[in-house]
Amino acid sequence: MVRVWRTSTEEFKEHCMKPTVKHGGDSVMVWGCFSSSGVGKLVFIEGIMRKEDFKILKSSILESAAMLGLEDSFIFKQDNDTARIVTNLIHENRIDKLP
Repeated sequence: MVRVWRTSTEEFKEHCMKPTVKHGGDSVMVWGCFSSSGVGKLVFIEGIMRKEDFKILKSSILESAAMLGLEDSFIFKQDNDTARIVTNLIHENRIDKLP
């Protein structure tokens, strides 16, 4: 896996790009967040995410909120993941969730 971090001025520079494969290529799973205050953590997840891996979500949400100065006030918008472990995490940490 190749990861590239670039600035907005390097957007189309050749050394910041990697050719893509339409079929049969690798894939990558990431968790990330953003707000009007900026961007939070970006976490790369290796392989298939199992329920045990949701500890990544807990630390990432709370660390990102702290990084962005939002510890006391933010609303979490999640994808369609309704796993019990995620629901419990949101409830136990009193995280407001966008319906």
